[in-house]
Amino acid sequence: MIRIVIDAENQVTLDGKAITMKELLQRTTQFIQTNGKGHLIQLQSDRNASYETYLHVQNQLVAAYNTLRNQRSLNLFGKEFELCSYEQQKQIADEVPMRISEVYAVSKADNTEEGGME
Repeated sequence: MIRIVIDAENQVTLDGKAITMKELLQRTTQFIQTNGKGHLIQLQSDRNASYETYLHVQNQLVAAYNTLRNQRSLNLFGKEFELCSYEQQKQIADEVPMRISEVYAVSKADNTEEGGME
């Protein structure tokens, strides 16, 4: 599993190390390719992070999957993923599944909910 974190200041880290969007694309593509169906990408976003940063990260993850699905479809069917039939796309999606777990961090200052029964 790899862990991507977007903090409240919109810093993006991969397994605890700051990373650029280009590096994120390269590293996630390599990770998915190396680990096959067994891979898992955990994306944790602070609730105060901007939607723009979150969207940039999501776009890089989708680009990684698209790259690998296109490579696989070219190898199997001689055409890009988008040009494949529904059955062919399903086969490739089964071979290169999107496995992203999203976690939303709530800081202690934000967690002011009280209540419960005693």
